[in-house]
Amino acid sequence: MILTIDIGNTHTNLALFDGDAPRNEWTFATVLHRTADEYLVLLDHLLDKAAIERSTLAGAVVASVVPPLTATWQTLAAALVGRQNVLVMGAETPTGIENRYQSPHDVGADRLANAVAAKKVLGCPVIVVDFGTATTLDVVSCEGAYLGGAILPGPEMMSESLYRKTARLPRVAIEAPKRVIGNSTDASMRAGIFFGTIGAIDSLIERIFAELGGPCPVIATGGAARPFAEASRHIGHHDPLLTLRGLNEIWKINRGKS
Repeated sequence: MILTIDIGNTHTNLALFDGDAPRNEWTFATVLHRTADEYLVLLDHLLDKAAIERSTLAGAVVASVVPPLTATWQTLAAALVGRQNVLVMGAETPTGIENRYQSPHDVGADRLANAVAAKKVLGCPVIVVDFGTATTLDVVSCEGAYLGGAILPGPEMMSESLYRKTARLPRVAIEAPKRVIGNSTDASMRAGIFFGTIGAIDSLIERIFAELGGPCPVIATGGAARPFAEASRHIGHHDPLLTLRGLNEIWKINRGKS
């Protein structure tokens, strides 16, 4: 089995893959000052609860948008599978798709992994919307090349910004409201964040359709994706494991293992 690790700004997501099939999945809080040993204790406990022996792990692939934690997770993965069996995604890592970003080194590993997985699952062209700390839209062309996309603040970032930058607005949880006309400050903020995000995403998707020359499949991922995907006019697919599926594919491309 292959351990896939996606280190994000807020959460770190992990999954074990047996071939193409995910076996187990876990989510950790991304904590900058936690050591590899501390993470290893947590992961060993989870493996034990799932009755999974370390010896069944053939390799690990790590993608990180938090540089201070990349080495931490590389060390942890090496303790599990051996350093020679750890793949850390970098700008030069083959992904199976052409990267047409103006500066290819600037693309987040998670965005490329999303593109790889979406292309495999839905073909191309395809659009990925990833609802994370930042919300990203990524586009794969009809030729199967990664074109880039758009980035905007994620829903939780919007909520936190309103709370921190104003004197009287509270911190609110993100949820799907039934009405856009909120009858309280909390309800008004939830409506603005939720429906504002939906409006922005659908507008961006429509503009991407126009630049591509027509509509194409759109898939959403990320921990907060489901309610937004259900409310969108254009998002037709949802896969919370999309990034990790992409990392599993990238492992196979680089190590030649199925």
